[in-house]
Amino acid sequence: MKRFSRTGWLVVGMTLALVACDDESTEPGPTGGGNGGVAGVGGTIVVGGGGAGTGGAVGGSGGQGGQPIVEGKITISGSGLTDADGKRLIATVLVTDTSTPIGAVCATISGNPGSASGVASEPGSTDLCQLGAEVVFDPGTYDVSAGIYAQGQAAPELCAATTVTVAGDVTVVLESFSGCN
Repeated sequence: MKRFSRTGWLVVGMTLALVACDDESTEPGPTGGGNGGVAGVGGTIVVGGGGAGTGGAVGGSGGQGGQPIVEGKITISGSGLTDADGKRLIATVLVTDTSTPIGAVCATISGNPGSASGVASEPGSTDLCQLGAEVVFDPGTYDVSAGIYAQGQAAPELCAATTVTVAGDVTVVLESFSGCN
């Protein structure tokens, strides 16, 4: 499971805040938030969690500045799937408007009508069903694409797509599959 590894407590007056820093954003950039962290802005303390910010070199306002960071896991579920017993539900999670999967689910459908579900995990580089650790997603909107595959087939028989907003753990239920484009 991917986690934020650097955290700390910040006490300002009577306010106590937990600060989380993103493992993967270790280099400050000219407009990036670097490690996130804490920055003072005109006497106001802003707590951020890394990612895009406005200060860069000192962590800037980092992430969402003062907003709690509510990452979460994405569970993808297909239900009411007819004539799909023994087939696979393969789903990918992508950052909106990109084509690289950052999470995947590969689950065998059971029953008729059938169902399958799984928590999005790190996808394999050449085989989406060679999954790694469960992924904890940053807050935001992601695209979910799914297909129903017969065993051993490279092309899906039916497809579904939706978007999901992460603000804590979330479940996506795919109920409407149709022909693939």
